[in-house]
Amino acid sequence: MKRAGKILSLIVLIIAFSTSLCFAETGTLTLKDTYPKDGATGTAMENMSMKLYFDSQLTTEKAGKVNGQDVVKLYDPDGKQLPIKILYPTKEDGVVLILLDNMVDADKDGKADVMVQSNAEYKLVISGNLVDDEGNALGQDKTITFKTLNQTTAMAVNMGMMVLMFGGMMYFSSKAAKKAAAEEAKRRRDEKVNPYKEAKKTGKSVEEIVEKDQKDKAKRAAKEAAKAAKAHEDEEEWIDINTYRVKTRRPISAGGSAYVTGRKAIAEAKKAEAEARKAAQAHKKRNVKKGKGKKK
Repeated sequence: MKRAGKILSLIVLIIAFSTSLCFAETGTLTLKDTYPKDGATGTAMENMSMKLYFDSQLTTEKAGKVNGQDVVKLYDPDGKQLPIKILYPTKEDGVVLILLDNMVDADKDGKADVMVQSNAEYKLVISGNLVDDEGNALGQDKTITFKTLNQTTAMAVNMGMMVLMFGGMMYFSSKAAKKAAAEEAKRRRDEKVNPYKEAKKTGKSVEEIVEKDQKDKAKRAAKEAAKAAKAHEDEEEWIDINTYRVKTRRPISAGGSAYVTGRKAIAEAKKAEAEARKAAQAHKKRNVKKGKGKKK
């Protein structure tokens, strides 16, 4: 009989301990993540704010009424507690927003009373008494430390980037301007050639200079005509869905247009080049007959 009583008592004790452990496990609030993270650097100084991410819901109507302003504390590098605001956003589940209240006494003089320091370490302490909407507590204190942005370094980097950007812009602008000036100068030289000056400069005969100039002009004219014809052909590739076919082909002049197609321009340029070559050769032959040749 005594043995049975001991066994029964042992069973009751095991059930009691198991029940207490179950309740302890289901009644704990967990901090999943924070922003900034513990040990973070380069945190923004303007409108300093922190976010706490929990595994359960916290709202202003429930958790906000139970949790006071002391469940979260913010300390500056000197260990001084700073004024904060604790908010429970309705659009984000399990999120608590901590804002630095640097204008807590601004109504007196209109200036911020709390100035955030550059490249300084701040500490956020979360009390274990913080609870969610169901009354589950965090259980133990959590401490998050982070450093603010080093403004001196950031300003130096920004200034360096600006100098590089403006320097690059000036370099490429100057290069483009020089290239344009060189092309314009070349175009002017190509358009107007003094055969006597070139003959004296190069040692070639005037007839050779004139012939080469005429050939170059004819080539440029043909090149420009080919370019115009290519552009015209590219335009013709776009055919509208409302385009209709005709029974017989007719030239565009039959419709009253005086538009010159690219093909005709190419033909005219080639013809002009041939005539210029023929005229240069005839001019050279005449000079040879008169006893004019290359300069000795």
